[in-house]
Amino acid sequence: MEDLTAGRSKNGDRLSIGTSRYDLHRLAGRKLPKRDVPPYDAPRPIRIILGPHDAAFTQEALQTLVSNPYTVSNNSDRMGYRLEGKPLQHVHGADIISEFIAVGSIQVPANGQPIVQMADCGTSGGYTIAGVIISVDIPYMAQKKPGDRISFETVEVEEAQQLLRKQEQLLSKLRLANHLIPTNM
Repeated sequence: MEDLTAGRSKNGDRLSIGTSRYDLHRLAGRKLPKRDVPPYDAPRPIRIILGPHDAAFTQEALQTLVSNPYTVSNNSDRMGYRLEGKPLQHVHGADIISEFIAVGSIQVPANGQPIVQMADCGTSGGYTIAGVIISVDIPYMAQKKPGDRISFETVEVEEAQQLLRKQEQLLSKLRLANHLIPTNM
């Protein structure tokens, strides 16, 4: 008789994780200072850089994107968050020759409803991209769930770069602080 549970987890299973590099008792209770915890629950606009296909949209459509709220659809997943709201109008249609897609790209198919490409997005796609969420705001977007309302605001590339440098400095400071913890070895 074939064992149908082979390869499946079951109650009581344990995973061996090895020996920690850190003294776990010294890590207990540690947390980020409040000033460094991102306020994921605070409503704020999600920052985007327009393009690369912003010329494929009417000026009214680009204004709509940044001046009207959108709702995260129930038809959203790790590949993309489908948004519901005022449709965006294309100048000559939504289809383009397939090209690279980055996480955070805001694709707009023919129905005019934006789709934000998320963690498991494909590597290429054939719809116009109105804008791209700046990298420091992707975690904020990823916290949204179906029914949540979002809004966008545009920033310039230089501001996005400055925000990324600030985030990298914080992460570097956290890495340095963790290297100062004595190890078990």
